[in-house]
Amino acid sequence: MEEKEVVKLSEENLEAVAGGVRYKDGVLGPIFQYTIQRGDTLGELAKKYHTTVNTLMSLNTDTIVNKNKIYAGHKMWICDNRKYQ
Repeated sequence: MEEKEVVKLSEENLEAVAGGVRYKDGVLGPIFQYTIQRGDTLGELAKKYHTTVNTLMSLNTDTIVNKNKIYAGHKMWICDNRKYQ
């Protein structure tokens, strides 16, 4: 796989690579922007996309300050690891 420009994110073990996220343990998943729906929680979104709340927090440091408070209509980045599980 050809890698393109790497942008460091806030977590030491997380890099944005070629439209996806690569962890130092080799897990890769595409990143997409999601509009938060009424009733969504980070825990439910993490479970749905086979990721973690900490990863979602790391991808959204500019928009999510408190993992217990997300707001319908706001946009967030999600790393979709479903096909890697």
